[in-house]
Amino acid sequence: MRRNKIANAVKFAVAVTSAASLFSTSVFAAEETTAEEEQSAKITVTGTRIKRTDAEGVAPVITLTREELELKGHANLYDALQGLTISTGQVQGEQYTNSFTPNAQSVNLRGFGANRVLVLLNGRRMANNPTPFNSTDNFFNFATIPTNAIERVDILTDGASAIYGSDAIAGVINIILRDDFDGASIAARIGQTRDGGGESYRINGGFGKTEENYSFTVGYEWDRREPLFGKDRDELDSVNDGPNPSRLLERTILDFDNFTATYADPGQAACDAHPELEYAFREGRGFYCGRDAVGDESLRSYRDRKSVFGHFTYELDNAVLSTDVLYWTSNARSSGFRLWWGEDFLGNDGTNNWNGDWRYYQRVFSPLETGPQEATFDEDVFTVMTALDGFVGDYDYTAAISFNQYDYKDGTPRFIEEDINRFFLGVDPADVSPGQYLFGYPIIGSGQAPQGDIYTFFTPEQLAPMMGTAGQKSDSYAYSASFQLSGDLMTMDAGPLQFAAVIEYNKQGYDIELDQRSQDGGWWGFGGTGGGGDRDQVALGAEFLVPLLNDSAAGDLELNVAFRRDDYNDDSNVGDASTWKMGLSWKPVDELLVRSTVGTSFRAPDLHLLFADPSVSFSSALDWNECLANDDDAGTPGNNTFGECNGDIGNDYFDSYQGTFQGNLDLEEEEGRTFTFGLVYEPMDNLSFTLDYYDIELRNQVTRTSGSQILRWEAECDAGFHFITGEPRDSNGEFCQGVYSQIVRSQLDSTDVTDIETPPINLALRRQQGFDLSTKYRLETDELGTFGFDLSYTHILATEVQTDQEDPTTMNREYRDDPGNPEIRTRTTFVTSWQMDSWTTALSMFRKGSFTSGDGTYRIHPWIVWNLSTQYAFNEDTSVGFTVVNLDNERPPYDASYTSWPFFYRGQYNAVGQEYFLEVRHNF
Repeated sequence: MRRNKIANAVKFAVAVTSAASLFSTSVFAAEETTAEEEQSAKITVTGTRIKRTDAEGVAPVITLTREELELKGHANLYDALQGLTISTGQVQGEQYTNSFTPNAQSVNLRGFGANRVLVLLNGRRMANNPTPFNSTDNFFNFATIPTNAIERVDILTDGASAIYGSDAIAGVINIILRDDFDGASIAARIGQTRDGGGESYRINGGFGKTEENYSFTVGYEWDRREPLFGKDRDELDSVNDGPNPSRLLERTILDFDNFTATYADPGQAACDAHPELEYAFREGRGFYCGRDAVGDESLRSYRDRKSVFGHFTYELDNAVLSTDVLYWTSNARSSGFRLWWGEDFLGNDGTNNWNGDWRYYQRVFSPLETGPQEATFDEDVFTVMTALDGFVGDYDYTAAISFNQYDYKDGTPRFIEEDINRFFLGVDPADVSPGQYLFGYPIIGSGQAPQGDIYTFFTPEQLAPMMGTAGQKSDSYAYSASFQLSGDLMTMDAGPLQFAAVIEYNKQGYDIELDQRSQDGGWWGFGGTGGGGDRDQVALGAEFLVPLLNDSAAGDLELNVAFRRDDYNDDSNVGDASTWKMGLSWKPVDELLVRSTVGTSFRAPDLHLLFADPSVSFSSALDWNECLANDDDAGTPGNNTFGECNGDIGNDYFDSYQGTFQGNLDLEEEEGRTFTFGLVYEPMDNLSFTLDYYDIELRNQVTRTSGSQILRWEAECDAGFHFITGEPRDSNGEFCQGVYSQIVRSQLDSTDVTDIETPPINLALRRQQGFDLSTKYRLETDELGTFGFDLSYTHILATEVQTDQEDPTTMNREYRDDPGNPEIRTRTTFVTSWQMDSWTTALSMFRKGSFTSGDGTYRIHPWIVWNLSTQYAFNEDTSVGFTVVNLDNERPPYDASYTSWPFFYRGQYNAVGQEYFLEVRHNF
């Protein structure tokens, strides 16, 4: 019966997953199978929609099982993905407490960015994090996936837009949910860091049942982690720990004279009135009240996460109906820089006129004065996926729908701008009474007598009327429906011509709603960017596996071809995108597979880059027109040249301006291409090697334009030509008219720039070449058990970036070794394991290669972390596991040029140090 074939295929898929454990090395399917067995045993492998029996195909795929994840010492999925050698790019995670997304966990494959890897759950798209990375890019938050829900993770390491559509630039991460509970189980884990802080607790488990025509699995997980602060680490808790020779304390209370560049002496008594402050001195400036603020910020956030998931199947006569449900909720807190206030002002002569003083007040507030200053995050994710898998004649089909909703809310204590300004100055920028401002600065006390003294130690009750909570409520969603048909089209001389065809509908959307004061810019020193929009997409795709040779003198040869067309329905200029991919796999002998792929890829613009609400910031930029109109070189008659303005002379022509960022509906898709070539070699059953070369290029990358870039375009439009290439610029053309509309100059002085719109545009290019190497070996002995050895290595050969595709001078072909490149150029993972009777042990090494110092003068030594994991099974139902992460308590590499806390690069390293986990499991 067909139903039996479906059931057999499901069982085989589970067997293949189990075989992909740490101790497995086989990459080719066994050959001793009948045609009937082979047909029923075919499964879908990530990277292709055509079902096959071989685990290795034309595209390179890394498989990571839940058991392997835990045996390597990883606490969760995010840690495991960060441990992959292909995760070479920087991430802006929870160590960046003052960033736009301090509570999210993103992955950056090959340095192309967290937004250029496609993340799937059971092969279906998921909703992105509702708040964008760096306030611009949408990305997936891996914190939302509980470890207990994972069966395995497949990571496709090349582009795959012809299979999956947009975003599959640097790779595809496909998370497969587990469905294997039969009976019940429970596990409890506790964790502790060696140097204190960051304690963790986890309880997970589940139950399930399998009957003749139905089965179900239900699982749960509770995971709580206490915060870890810089103060918890001896090397990060004092200003004396860093390489900055000044050893300056934080200027907690400061009265600064802008004319003399000196501090007003507060006196010892004023500082002693504060329990945390010292009477400090800075050479050339004077005395002030300061505090050693190093280590205030959290290195890991407080997190409390709960989740439940379920998998349900019901067998019909010719099909299997399945449903997966996942709910995840999280409460988290992080601590960043303390609340502070600072303003320039003019002195008052007693009659509300300027007395000649121009000063600056600065005040940093202790939580003892304000109450808790932590940022809070509340998140909920709900996912439902339903699929019907069956047969129509000789073809299999899958009809699927999915729904994914992500709700997010955050809050941060902030000062109300007008209230805090009036409290200390007696006047606020919102006050427009005559005489209160001169030269753009407020005259202190000209509105009312200041109620606050910056030297006072306040109570929370005194400051509460001037404080509130800045926050946002955001959500994102992803809905999809698809129908896929696959099977054999015809029989050729070398075997059946197989195909897969898919029609797919996706709808994605998001909404960021700021509190009213954030929308109005009413919090002191704090803002935000709202936005919202959606996008509908319909795709048609086809894939063919063509056997060219089979059992010939030259071996087996297969051609894989895929085409896809995506049509978008939104207000942008994307419209549609067509992609293709071709691959060849050749097996000259059974032990060797040679493979290669070439194809195109694309990425539709991030929704936030299309629909972001206006937001303002302040910066400075080179006014090219003003510089070119002057003559600063007495020895050279005539106006300044482009080269002179692009050099030191240009430094004298920078204007301060207000920049406005807003979504740009004129954005087009980013376009890429990928080439891979590799081999898989298995000389014996327990030994395998893989080597894959890759070349990924992405053009028309969306980037936010700078004020200097826009002002240069203005000058080129006025001059009528591109300053580098000499190509004409039509001042009346669409491009130049658009540039002119983005610049506002002062009506009083046309040489002064006051406002510039800095929208995102398609401008940049990135290309990377490198290779991935892996080898696995399993040694089975009669008396000493089974030993496993697993080596993975990634080496970046070259990275090229071009910030402006129209300007060849912006091409950097040596970016791999550029001091400004935050990417690690080599990564290595080595795991050695041993299993005998009731014991299983693994020692894992994770190495990040040398990294350029902050000042670019030398390379920092590699960072090597060892994890040790041991498990003992008392019987088939009860086991205990003990894990040590960072066995040597290895600290991040010291960078003598990194003078700001935490004195190392947070985008690549962490300062958690050694951590222990003890876990007990029991099956019922």
